[in-house]
Amino acid sequence: MRIYTPTDIKDVAWEGVLVPSSGAVEDVKTVPSATVAEPAWWPAETLAADLSDGAWPTLNPEQRYVLLRLCCSLHPPRGQECYIRQAAITAALAPYHAVPETAMARDLYPHHLNDRGARKFDLHIDKWLRFNSSQGSENPREIVGIEYIKTYPVIQGYGAGKSSPYWRFTYDAGQPLVGCQSVYVLVEAPDKAGGVRVDLQLMAEVQTPKRRCAMVIPANVRLQIRRNIDRH
Repeated sequence: MRIYTPTDIKDVAWEGVLVPSSGAVEDVKTVPSATVAEPAWWPAETLAADLSDGAWPTLNPEQRYVLLRLCCSLHPPRGQECYIRQAAITAALAPYHAVPETAMARDLYPHHLNDRGARKFDLHIDKWLRFNSSQGSENPREIVGIEYIKTYPVIQGYGAGKSSPYWRFTYDAGQPLVGCQSVYVLVEAPDKAGGVRVDLQLMAEVQTPKRRCAMVIPANVRLQIRRNIDRH
């Protein structure tokens, strides 16, 4: 199976102006806007369609596994000498039904990419359901291929093994945080949970001539873009 990372957002979950995390807007020209895509996901059973035995080896049968893609696009403020210094997207994961166990990020990508310039390269999911960015494989039939596109200059991912993975995007001189960027996470949750609830948050830190200001998705919008994935 091969998955292609989008270069723009066609299926929009939300698009609008970010608001200060605290306080009020001093100048509308310092306010960025953003577009958040509908999350895309693939259950492990779908990813395993091309495997010889149709199943992932060594996975816990009492757990459900899903590949989840998040995508956002940042639109810079209009004011002179104003730019987005850094941004972050977070996916808070929780079981759809109340169960003692938690949903978590089994693995995520990227962990750390800091080379300049946009580029395209191959990413794989290996037979242990982990991300592997190496260019080759001894058994390519047991690998899901992802054509990954890096747009932002510096990307760091955090939260593998936890319920709220997030990625931080950082400005680099000469390459602003503009355009469409996707990230991936392999989600693991108990089968009896009936699926996973995903709450998204996007933050952008704007640098103005006077100060820095953290901007976020409005609180009422966050409930509107909550999604339930892999319900069964």
